[in-house]
Formats: sequence, structure tokens, C-alpha cells
Amino acid sequence: MSSYNVDWAAAAVESIKSPHVKMTLRMPGDLAKTRLPRAVYAQWLDLDRALVKYLTARPFKLKVIAPRMDKATFEVCVGQLLPHLFVNKMLEVACRNDDLEI
Repeated sequence: MSSYNVDWAAAAVESIKSPHVKMTLRMPGDLAKTRLPRAVYAQWLDLDRALVKYLTARPFKLKVIAPRMDKATFEVCVGQLLPHLFVNKMLEVACRNDDLEI
């Protein structure tokens, strides 16, 4: 389950000082089949808040990629793990299936 921990990512985003950073977040490919522990889910919500705070002051969207997942399933996962980014349309979803963008 350690591959789903993202507390380090929230800390990294909060430490960024440059306004010219572009980010891509690669979601784990088996995320749709995995039930995350509450502590890990809380880390994702913390990452969501940190990214909203960072991206609110910048004119670009976060690119979020998920390998081996269809777009509908991926959007459900992103909506649960990064709810504020998803609702406020602050991200660009890119699903990949065998490295082919859908």
C-alpha cells in the first residue's frame, strides 16, 4: 500500500516557490481495484487541497494520467481522490491504455 502514499507529494507542492512549474500526476494503474486505507485516502485529500492552493494562482491545469484505465472509471477515481481539483476543472485527464491516449 506504500505505493499509494502521497504525503510527500503534498509537502513538495507546498514547498514550491516558482510560479513557472508544470506538473503531471501519474495515478497508479490498479487504483480502481484498490480500497485505500483511511490514512492514505486522507493523504490524497491533503494533496488535493495543496494542489488547489498552488494552481489557483497559476494559469494552467494539472495533467493527471492513469495507465490501463478507461476514462469513465478514471474520472470516478479522480473525483474521489482529488475532489476539489475535479469539481473546479483544474485538471486535464489523460487516460492511457497500452500507451495509447484515449
